[in-house]
Amino acid sequence: PGSEAIVIAADGRPVAIVLTRRPSAAAADSTACDLFDDLIAEADVLSLPPFDRADVATLLQAYRRADDGAGHDDVVRDDDAEFIDTLLRLTSGRPLALDRAVSGATSSTTSIVDRAVAQAVEQLPALAQQLVVLAAIAGPDVTITDLAHVLGRPSSLVARLAAGAASHGLLVLSDDRCSLADDAIRH
Repeated sequence: PGSEAIVIAADGRPVAIVLTRRPSAAAADSTACDLFDDLIAEADVLSLPPFDRADVATLLQAYRRADDGAGHDDVVRDDDAEFIDTLLRLTSGRPLALDRAVSGATSSTTSIVDRAVAQAVEQLPALAQQLVVLAAIAGPDVTITDLAHVLGRPSSLVARLAAGAASHGLLVLSDDRCSLADDAIRH
């Protein structure tokens, strides 16, 4: 369930289509899910791997070149390893998520990271979003037990939600503790 490139023939010529399936949206719309499955059944499917550091740097260079003369030279930094690692963690290297974060930036690397954080948080269920906000307020190394107590939910549920937020690059888990993966998330 990620990005998939589908190659079909139209008038005898190959046509490549890139489709993305969002698990939460697919569950809500069975017609779209059925259409997606039908397209895949009759096409050559190429799963697209996530971007790595070099791919992200190349994407950022392309945006910098496209922005030449627009007065926003600091929008895209392709030479900052920490910045690239943060983007990779928050987007899981998904090309479409990276593109949305970078293309909507206004004037700084901070706005790119802010957009990536917002996208990662939006993908979480509402209770997991509350958990991330609570972890930001509570500070470093808050326990899952404490978060569960404040949320009024079982620790096992909060641990699963925290694991989901960690898989989106928002939290870091260690034993029974969690903390924000990056200070940029606190903002």
